[in-house]
Amino acid sequence: MPIIREDAMQEVIDALQPIFGQVATLTARDDAPNIMVTMGRGRTPISVRFSTAALDRYMRDDNAFRDRARRNIVATCQARMREYREDAGVVDAFIIHAALPMQDPDEL
Repeated sequence: MPIIREDAMQEVIDALQPIFGQVATLTARDDAPNIMVTMGRGRTPISVRFSTAALDRYMRDDNAFRDRARRNIVATCQARMREYREDAGVVDAFIIHAALPMQDPDEL
C-alpha cells in the first residue's frame, strides 16, 4: 500500500535514530530526499541522501520492501559512520548516499 512522502521520511528517520543516538536531531528536508542529522554544537552535521526515484519507489512499494530498504539504509549508515569525524567542521556535512540500498537487491 503506498504511503505519502512525510510518512516515508518519518519511517526512515525512526530507523536511523538509534544509530545517531538520542542527542542527535534528524530532520527530513522538504525540498529534497535528504535527512539532515545534527549531532550537537560544533560537531560535523550528517546528510543522508537518496535519489528521488528511490524515494518514489519506497513510497509506492509494499511493507516488506520498505522493511528491507530500511535495513539496507541502516547498514549503509552504520558502515559509513566508521569514517565520520565529529570535529571535521560544521560547514560541510558528512554525506551518506543511500540511493543504491533502497533498490530491490534482485534489480542490482
